[in-house]
Amino acid sequence: MTFPFFSFLKTSAGLLVLAVVSLVLGEPTESRAQQRVPAQARSAGATSVTADSLTIERVVDHVLETYPSIAASRKGVDAAEARVGQARSGYWPRVEAVGTYRRQDPVPEISVPGAPSGPNQPGGERTVGIQPNNLYDGHLQVRQTLYDFGRTRARVDQARAGRRAAERRVDTERSDLAFQAIEAYYTTFLADAQARVQRRQIEQLEQTLEVVRRRQEAGAVTEFEIQSTLSRLSQARSRLTRLQSQRKSQEAELGRLLGRAPGELALSGTLDSLTTTSSPDEVDALADSALLQHPSVRVAQARLQTTRRQVQVADQSDAPTLALTAEGGVKNGYPDDLNEPRLNQAVGLSLRVPLFEGFATERRMEEAEAEVQAAQARLTDVRRQVGTRVVQAASDLRARLDQLEATKTRLEQARTAAQLARTRYEAGTITNLELLEAETELRRARLAQTEVQYEVVMGRYALRRAAGTLLPFETPAP
Repeated sequence: MTFPFFSFLKTSAGLLVLAVVSLVLGEPTESRAQQRVPAQARSAGATSVTADSLTIERVVDHVLETYPSIAASRKGVDAAEARVGQARSGYWPRVEAVGTYRRQDPVPEISVPGAPSGPNQPGGERTVGIQPNNLYDGHLQVRQTLYDFGRTRARVDQARAGRRAAERRVDTERSDLAFQAIEAYYTTFLADAQARVQRRQIEQLEQTLEVVRRRQEAGAVTEFEIQSTLSRLSQARSRLTRLQSQRKSQEAELGRLLGRAPGELALSGTLDSLTTTSSPDEVDALADSALLQHPSVRVAQARLQTTRRQVQVADQSDAPTLALTAEGGVKNGYPDDLNEPRLNQAVGLSLRVPLFEGFATERRMEEAEAEVQAAQARLTDVRRQVGTRVVQAASDLRARLDQLEATKTRLEQARTAAQLARTRYEAGTITNLELLEAETELRRARLAQTEVQYEVVMGRYALRRAAGTLLPFETPAP
């Protein structure tokens, strides 16, 4: 085992060269390189979202780069990295400057037999002080732990496990935040599509109202049919107002995630009606992979490793410590001249063996082992939840795809029925109420298809999220 205290002088030049090269090249450490995005790339990502280019890919990338909670999580990783450095400090020597002053009175004295008598020295003895009244001591002390029976290594391993857990938490938060951005983006699209359907119905009702008024002028219909059409038109306009309000609310949520004012957002894209599904074998494969790579599973695994390291730390907390101490400085009190400061140095070994700490080590071990058992139970629970969510997400997606096919058939039937109703109404073979009912059914069919398209799109993303494959982000292929 090599200690930095013994190799410090030999390696100082090499460390200096490495530090200079690191500063010139500007390369961060491996752990931080995995978590930090270069400032230029971060700045470019923050400014790449313009008002006319808000595609889903740009939205997700922008949110993951700029949202405050992600920055806070990255700082948590930095803090965990710093704790690793704190734990590794146990391998390095402790250097400190010590200065003391002490006034003592009376001072220790000895009597020298056979010395000439003097005042207050009867019997031919002389009294000689062996320490001065004022004691000064200033020295530089270096203490290097030679062996601590694995205590420092256990602390370093625990800190590294904590760093991995912090990195896994960042991955989990990124996945959750990406899904929030996707949901806000497509929900805004859904509100847009619903509003467009409602506006089309309003246009059709206005056309119907013109036809009804022409027929009223011809004496073919009564005022009741005019009022019925006006009532349906008023209801349609009221629904459009509600849909526009919902759209503004969703746009505000998306603006919150992007850090932009809602009025600055202009979305680019459409709701895709995806037509593929997942086979049972694919669902099983997704479930198996999710049990290994899902962010929440990896967080639980990292937490379990951290608690196991804590057991090692607790077990080594009462281990002996062998240390080397060296010091040098200036102090007075030497016999030839008690008040003259003189240079001095000392080297020694120390062995500390804890014998009894009030059962603190046993209690720490019990606590750490209980934490391990709790972490194991949480990991089992998370794995069960992940496997269940994959199956549920795949089942929901297949159901939505079946519904999408049904809505296509329904829309075609409603469109044909509405066209036929207009023709028959103009011919005078059906009433105004029958025409309005056919047009209302057409609106419902269009809204149903739009909503199912939205559910299919979100179902695809939900399946990827459940399987832990949402990031790196890609738009699902139809």
